[in-house]
Amino acid sequence: RAEPYFPRFTDAATMDERAAVVDATQPHGIIPAGAKWLLLMLDQQGNTERLAWFPWVLRAIGPGGESWLVDAGQVPKPGEDEVGGFAGVDLLAERAWKRADGMDDMKPNLVIMDGANGTMAEKVRAWAARQPQRRVLIWGNHRLTSEEPFRLYVPGKRAKQPWPQGVRGYAIASNYWRDRVDERRRQVIGAPGWWLPDAVPAYYLRSVWDSEVRVVVQRQVTGLGMREVVAWEPSKSTDGKTVTYRRDNHWWDCEVGLAAIANIFGLDKTIAPSAHQRVRRRVGSIRGKE
Repeated sequence: RAEPYFPRFTDAATMDERAAVVDATQPHGIIPAGAKWLLLMLDQQGNTERLAWFPWVLRAIGPGGESWLVDAGQVPKPGEDEVGGFAGVDLLAERAWKRADGMDDMKPNLVIMDGANGTMAEKVRAWAARQPQRRVLIWGNHRLTSEEPFRLYVPGKRAKQPWPQGVRGYAIASNYWRDRVDERRRQVIGAPGWWLPDAVPAYYLRSVWDSEVRVVVQRQVTGLGMREVVAWEPSKSTDGKTVTYRRDNHWWDCEVGLAAIANIFGLDKTIAPSAHQRVRRRVGSIRGKE
């Protein structure tokens, strides 16, 4: 695992923004005293089990939806120096983390994995099926909007692959949840508190602040003509001759998934209560199991 990076920000455009969310009193790798839940999100990478590796983010959630980054890292491919692949994921998911208040160590209440990679769908679903009450799958759906920020997956009769019994999967409105994380990192008024510890990996900072940018694009909508649609795209840099797109957005994607899942399970309230009520009968809860 990479050594922690101490936030000495030099990018003038985002220096104040980043520094504002650093809680210097919160040690790296320790759950803060105010946390009630612990969520682990992994962004599965690689198209075969032999090449699978997993960027991850561990975030603690407080009773009011405020949250703290506990740690971030990556589970390597199988066969590398550390225990890697899905075996490494299982070890990470069972790790107990120390609390700042001296109470019992905590394991993640929920372990979430990005299930968007179709070539790994069967393996990822089998992983979730081993602990369906604790493991959750998500994937982005750009057709969903703020009117439907997430959708519980219900397998149809014509599904190409069987869906394991008891496994919960959610499609999320990718751009909507990117906006919510963006509000938190910029500390927009009304957004839940969103904090970093006194040391975080450099690749996490680059991913969360520099990998993607918010843009407004025009998109054709059948029957309604053209409308403005807010989207997020890979950021780019240029030397005047070539353009380089920054696609190392894995930890950014983890934060987006964590924001969505915390909301879906009722751990914060960033969407209207009516939207929660419409799906509450179908959505599991980890309240009472912390």
